[in-house]
Amino acid sequence: MQESPFDETPLIAMYLEPILNTYDKTYQTIVTLNAMPKGPLSDLVARQRTPKLSEFQTLSPQSTFSDACVYVLMRYPQSNGVSAKRGNAYMYAEDIPSIYGYLEKNGYQIRSDLAKQFGHVSGVGTRQLGGTRKLICLFQ
Repeated sequence: MQESPFDETPLIAMYLEPILNTYDKTYQTIVTLNAMPKGPLSDLVARQRTPKLSEFQTLSPQSTFSDACVYVLMRYPQSNGVSAKRGNAYMYAEDIPSIYGYLEKNGYQIRSDLAKQFGHVSGVGTRQLGGTRKLICLFQ
């Protein structure tokens, strides 16, 4: 199968996304990514399966198992064995300034200018599962 030139994009999208934390039995809005980033940030990202936010949500016929998984930005490196069971394992909206600082310190380029343009595109804030997410920024 031929590779698409769009498969290896260096841009990563960062979102605020509601999830159901099955350990705490609470809804939380956490920072997620659209793909696994390269570089030091990858040690802070975990791929997790997220349950539906509501019993009325269904996957579309085109959806796959991976549509129920998200890349979650964790507060601590995955090599430390920290799991979602820990109360402060995720990054939240109030952590965004610290996340920006981390990205800049580690050589990532934040593309907020592109995020503003994408914010006006219909459908950018939605997922296959029917939950909504808000685009924070793009970075590379």
